[in-house]
Amino acid sequence: MNLTLAKSPEAQLWNEVDGEWRPLFGSFADMGVSMEWHDFDCESSLNWSESFHPHSLEICLNLSGCGSVNSGKVRKLINPKTVSYYFPGSGNLVADRHAGQRHKFLTVELSPKWLSENTRGVENKLSTDAKRFLNGGRATLDAKTTPLNSRLQSTVHDICHPTGAESTMWMQAKVLEIVSQTLFAPRQDELFCVRQKRIAEDRIGKVKALLFANIEIPPTLTELGKQIGCSPFYLCRIFSQNTGQTISQYLRQLRMEEAARLLKSGKCNVTETALRVGYSSLSHFSKTFSETFGRCPCGYIEKLAFATSGRRSSRARMTA
Repeated sequence: MNLTLAKSPEAQLWNEVDGEWRPLFGSFADMGVSMEWHDFDCESSLNWSESFHPHSLEICLNLSGCGSVNSGKVRKLINPKTVSYYFPGSGNLVADRHAGQRHKFLTVELSPKWLSENTRGVENKLSTDAKRFLNGGRATLDAKTTPLNSRLQSTVHDICHPTGAESTMWMQAKVLEIVSQTLFAPRQDELFCVRQKRIAEDRIGKVKALLFANIEIPPTLTELGKQIGCSPFYLCRIFSQNTGQTISQYLRQLRMEEAARLLKSGKCNVTETALRVGYSSLSHFSKTFSETFGRCPCGYIEKLAFATSGRRSSRARMTA
């Protein structure tokens, strides 16, 4: 990490948080753009706005955990599986990450100069809020918070799970992809089929957010349909077509990922973990966990302990 980045406000804040903060691309101070990944458990409320740069625009692609951004007059909630953007002006916004939750989100922070240079020729197609930011507008919470559609979720996945072939140009392209999907006003002449696809993606994003927020006691298909505004049959069909999984398969995957995280954290034993992810039967939980990870929960814990002790021994030999 370079010296400028190490002294940045975001580094000073996130390095004190028990979790992962990973700069992925750029430097707001040097380039006018930065992209960062965050993954942490929050035991108490965290003042997130300490990481904001004055006179910047920040896009937050929020996978899990809830937060809020407050201008003093308006308070905007940031829920799981949503994308939001806001600009703090001269430092007028206050933001927090809520306690007792796991927070996973990607942020892209832009300067007016960077956004102006990279949208030259199409700046008239930017959203009203983005135009106001370029024109030196004050801090705003008026920008819409929208569901994190499947295309943006796929972009976040690609960025956070590199294959080794990524380059500076590739990361720049990913930033531009996020900007194009977030800061530009929707076309008024959008084709019917494209509009239907976007609506389906939004509904799927809402399903995923509801399942994540209620992993212990998830809503039924009927309840999901009522909350999202379509029939259970149609919801199941579009979910399978767009994700390659049924809703039940996705819920099982979600539960197993959360179970593995809880066991890895050491905060819950096997029984507690099973209950927290919605399994009342320990044998059913163990069977499902074994089918997913190739070993039972106790074996998974033993493997983690062995790997940890191996790393400690290796470090001890290196320092000897």
